[in-house]
Amino acid sequence: MSPAGPRGSKKRKKNPGAPPPSARRGGRRGAASPSDEGDEDIELNTDAGKQVPSVPKRSKEQKNKEMWTQGKKGLSDIWENYVQMLRRDFQKRPRGSQEQLILRLSQVLTIGCVVVLLNFFYSFIPSVIRLFAFPLLLVAAWFVATRAIAPMIVVRFEDHLNPRDDNDEDEDS
Repeated sequence: MSPAGPRGSKKRKKNPGAPPPSARRGGRRGAASPSDEGDEDIELNTDAGKQVPSVPKRSKEQKNKEMWTQGKKGLSDIWENYVQMLRRDFQKRPRGSQEQLILRLSQVLTIGCVVVLLNFFYSFIPSVIRLFAFPLLLVAAWFVATRAIAPMIVVRFEDHLNPRDDNDEDEDS
């Protein structure tokens, strides 16, 4: 027979959620305080001896889904705030500054598209043609953005732009 008796060497835990006895007694094993004398015989008095329900454990997939949705919501909030800031800034500008911004953005986007397209075909173009084609295409992209794309955008978004001042109309004539 074992020294613990006929039941074996395992002790029955009274409260599975409680910290281990060494943590309750200040971390020292052999030294017990006067209030610890009857610790092992004390039971929790909860609704007719029932144990306190534990918090249901969530799976890793559920935790990842929650983190994903929270992160997605945070990023969408950041994007919405950024767009609102751009909208407010654009509406505060005078009409000439709004048109200048549209012109610059159309130039940047058009020249950027031409550069990306050239990168796709750059290695296939003979070097003599590359020497002249690259600057010519950049100038052509600038010209198209300035003379065709920007005026079309200004006409299309006329309702969203600030009204023209009398001084702006005199300068255009």
